[in-house]
Amino acid sequence: MKLAALTTVAALLVAPAVSAADLGGGMSAGGEISTELNTDTGVFALKVMPKVGMAVWGVNNSLTANFDLMGIDNSSTIDTFQGLDYKATMPLGFDGMSLFGKISSDGDLDFGDTTIGMSF
Repeated sequence: MKLAALTTVAALLVAPAVSAADLGGGMSAGGEISTELNTDTGVFALKVMPKVGMAVWGVNNSLTANFDLMGIDNSSTIDTFQGLDYKATMPLGFDGMSLFGKISSDGDLDFGDTTIGMSF
């Protein structure tokens, strides 16, 4: 019974809240709030990810900052800023198909996690 209650609460908390606003001129602003519980470690996280974007010559560029509002290390230090994600996406002309490139940083703004790919 305890597991069923925890699963229900976790399912309700995991649903993200997403918001976006078109600022005109190809610019946009928005963000996402998500909560998660790692069942292996028992660590609960509340993440806030503000985002700005701009479309230039058909390429959608976005910059997202990642903050973990409950990122507590050893019950003494709160390390909220988790890094930045820059992503460029170019649609291929088919519905839902695009190429993308993404580079991420850690909390010290050391960039290095680079990803390229295609999404459908």
